[in-house]
Amino acid sequence: MVDLLFTALLAFALAFTSYDMPEGGPPKVVFVSEIPGSFNGIYDMRSETIFIARGFQANLPNHQALLVHEFVHWLQHQSGRWGDPTCKLEREAYAVSDAYVFAFGLEPYMSPTRQRQETCEFPEEAR
Repeated sequence: MVDLLFTALLAFALAFTSYDMPEGGPPKVVFVSEIPGSFNGIYDMRSETIFIARGFQANLPNHQALLVHEFVHWLQHQSGRWGDPTCKLEREAYAVSDAYVFAFGLEPYMSPTRQRQETCEFPEEAR
């Protein structure tokens, strides 16, 4: 069931961006107890792994949107865009994850981390 959900969320990220599906299949998704910097999810380009903090509830659209957001970062990295300014990468990832949430008639969750990212005020560990 989870694999099917991940496939659908990745398909959404691909449909709402101009990226192609990279060869080699989707990234690894790992659930961890905590992510430094108070993040709920993060894409690590070195290991090409998406880390999601425990508490992820697969049935909640706002939680699913977190994974869509991280899939966009994976696609950015795989396409070679990872060197773009962080604000540009975050804005694109939020635009896609917001479109996902809007499809359910919901408003996106505005975390303090997101507010900092949208104004380009990043904590050092997110750079």
